[in-house]
Amino acid sequence: MIVPPPQRPATVWEYLLVVFGLLGVAVGAFHWSASPWFVAAKQSSAVWLYGHGAGWLLDATAPWWLLTHYPEQHDVFSLLDGALLLGYIGVTALTLGGWTSALLGLANLLMGRWSWRRLWHLSYALIPLAGGGVFLGLSMTTLTLLRGEGWQLLWADDVRALLLMLVVVVSACLSWGLLGRYVSGMRRGLAMGLMVLAQAPVVGAWWLLFWGW
Repeated sequence: MIVPPPQRPATVWEYLLVVFGLLGVAVGAFHWSASPWFVAAKQSSAVWLYGHGAGWLLDATAPWWLLTHYPEQHDVFSLLDGALLLGYIGVTALTLGGWTSALLGLANLLMGRWSWRRLWHLSYALIPLAGGGVFLGLSMTTLTLLRGEGWQLLWADDVRALLLMLVVVVSACLSWGLLGRYVSGMRRGLAMGLMVLAQAPVVGAWWLLFWGW
């Protein structure tokens, strides 16, 4: 259950999974392949490494079981690619997870004395956004394969936009109901504003991936 108090107390591990895992790591993992920031970081790093005699990092490759390694298809990741990929995902997770945590923490403070378990419980309201985002990310491969088979799929972006709006609305409705378990009146309204703001950077990240870049 999300709005009523759960049958067992929410835990920090569930909080970390939702806020830093599904809303952070997962977004970064889907995001990097289309990100101009990743390309810019790779180019800058390559120039710096060559200038300092470490250009071998651009040529050295990792085993196939660690990073992409299909030389016959000209699809090989260097050690630099791997390091930047992990760094990009890590920075994305810390940025999005940190923003979300800060806003959830402020909402928690608005509701009275600080409570860790209430903070963990607040993260439950973002599960629809987290799950919907993962679905959108996973669908990218499916749509790419279908386009490769000649399918036009002109409706894909419209469906993505509708799904993203739906999960945002559902998360907002859950937030309102969940906040009502702890507070009412103006404090509930202010906390609700913070809960909506907590979704903003994640929604922005998906917008960049599908429409901004």
